[in-house]
Amino acid sequence: ADDTAGLIAALGIERAHVVGVSMGGMIAQELALAYPGRVRSLHLGCTTARPDTHMKALLSAWRDMRAALTPDALVRALMLWLFSYRTYDERPEFVEAVIQTALANPFPQSLTGFLGQTAAIEHHETLARLPGIHCPTLVSVAEDDILVPPRFSRALVARIPGAALRAVVGAGHVYFWEQADAFNALCLDFLAGKITPSRA
Repeated sequence: ADDTAGLIAALGIERAHVVGVSMGGMIAQELALAYPGRVRSLHLGCTTARPDTHMKALLSAWRDMRAALTPDALVRALMLWLFSYRTYDERPEFVEAVIQTALANPFPQSLTGFLGQTAAIEHHETLARLPGIHCPTLVSVAEDDILVPPRFSRALVARIPGAALRAVVGAGHVYFWEQADAFNALCLDFLAGKITPSRA
């Protein structure tokens, strides 16, 4: 969050509309809490205020997988948690293209980076502090997200004053790829003031 605030300042932006998905949503929460004067609005996607025991166990299993599997097998195993079953059924070529892009990355995430990322997620905790977020906030999630299921989004909305909740149909954790048009429309509608608070 400190790095993000520093980047906003370095770019000469007084207050930014901030979108954070997954771990980026966790960072965005910390940014809004620590630097409220820098955040004009907040869009939190497929994220959580804190991991539960199941999520922590999953992260531990991922660390074991990272040590035991080949890069190809690891990427294919992780994608099962990221994409909806619908995308596998309806657009398998899209899933395979993402897998091949990940495998071809000339700068893959290091083991140190992977371990640091999972540790940061495990220790993320903002639940009690969420009422301190006072900027306009949208929380969005995909109905088929099995990595960070909708219950985590509902917990965010219940604690952030005036937050709105919207769900995207037919996608999983990476709904911003699977249903890019729907995700982008949410972003634009929120910025245009067309999304009102909802506790649904």
